[in-house]
Amino acid sequence: MRLFSSTPLLLVVLTTFALTSSGCLIAAKKVVTLEVARDGSGTGKIIYTDISSLQEDEHDRSLEDYSILVEEWLHGTSLETIWPNVENVNKRLFELGNALHGEMTFTFRNYEDVGLYRYEGRGPWMYHAGRHSSNVEGFDTSNGRYGGEVMPIIFWPDETSSFRIVNGFDPGNRPVRSLHTLYKRIGVDPEGKGRQDGR
Repeated sequence: MRLFSSTPLLLVVLTTFALTSSGCLIAAKKVVTLEVARDGSGTGKIIYTDISSLQEDEHDRSLEDYSILVEEWLHGTSLETIWPNVENVNKRLFELGNALHGEMTFTFRNYEDVGLYRYEGRGPWMYHAGRHSSNVEGFDTSNGRYGGEVMPIIFWPDETSSFRIVNGFDPGNRPVRSLHTLYKRIGVDPEGKGRQDGR
């Protein structure tokens, strides 16, 4: 599997980061922050904390998953393909506290491009935060009010301009291997010319 999911833009993100089939990239948290201007445009940032390889069995797929992370997420265009209306995308990997983290920043012309919704363009803000089809990623916290499992929608007052959505990842009983060591050893340069931070 690979890290990122489906429809609303933010549900898709870790499906781009990957949740696919052989090995599986996973994170501790996905922290999404959005800033929306009065005209509906805005900026966004998504941070994945403690990126690891989720093992399907006793075979270590960490190196394969790390290659997917660097080639398809960091240096690839998977995000741009899934979200054609998101612009100025920048991605990087970085280490903090003996863990590997990923950061993605972007701009958007309309809040609906990132999964936010308002009925007829007015009133409270809404965002669908239902569990992803992978059943690995699910809602954790937000600065809005969560409707719960029966109605998995986050609501914010109409005057809100800053949105924060945090998802967590549950590996179940499967072993997880940190990718921090591979990042330090291999780096992120696909040509093998030395370690870079991805910017």
